[in-house]
Amino acid sequence: MAELHNTAALQAVAHGLGDMLPEVVFVGGATIGLYASRPAAPISRPTDDVDCIIELASYGAFAAMEERLRARGFRHDTESGVQIRWEYQGVPVDMMPTEATVLGFSNPWYPPGMATAQPYLLPDGTTIKILHPAYLLATKFCARQSRATDLRLSHDWEDIVYVCEERASLVEEVASAAADVRTYISDQCAEVLRQANKEELVEAVMSRDATVDSLLTTLHQLVALGSEQLNA
Repeated sequence: MAELHNTAALQAVAHGLGDMLPEVVFVGGATIGLYASRPAAPISRPTDDVDCIIELASYGAFAAMEERLRARGFRHDTESGVQIRWEYQGVPVDMMPTEATVLGFSNPWYPPGMATAQPYLLPDGTTIKILHPAYLLATKFCARQSRATDLRLSHDWEDIVYVCEERASLVEEVASAAADVRTYISDQCAEVLRQANKEELVEAVMSRDATVDSLLTTLHQLVALGSEQLNA
């Protein structure tokens, strides 16, 4: 099952990181199922890789991190052509610096996401750090924009919808987040709700257990948390 695969990959990478684990926050598709809080939530989408962020101030610190990963049995996947791509026990691992100045690219929501990360206890007893739900949504919306993909085909949008479906406390958690991320999420949800085919955009990626109306209601609630109000 996809959820078991994703969890096993997270556990393997967490063990491999060893004493580096407290420095790392797990992000991306492999973590999405961890946010589900509703009973009998459907499994999240399967993903082949594990994404992590780490706070580094310079390229020199990035190079030092690479040596630390090698010492722990991680192999740099040079064949992929992706500078941040590693492999550990068959699991692809992307290790992304939070600061764009290190490699020239990043996600602007990674630094505050790193600062507000939350602990999560995996089934094997390992504790990792994951993004606060508000920053998860923000990083996913930002990634979706950078990829310019049709929402109906976007894994980032699929992940956003899954969390909107399956995390009962999501609206309250976003409401308690910092104003800038709250407004960003509001604006992004408002943009979706402006689309003439908004029902189709939601239905294309939602699980069978959800309804279009319930998801649109959640999006409207998230819009109401920001400075921009959607014109009905």
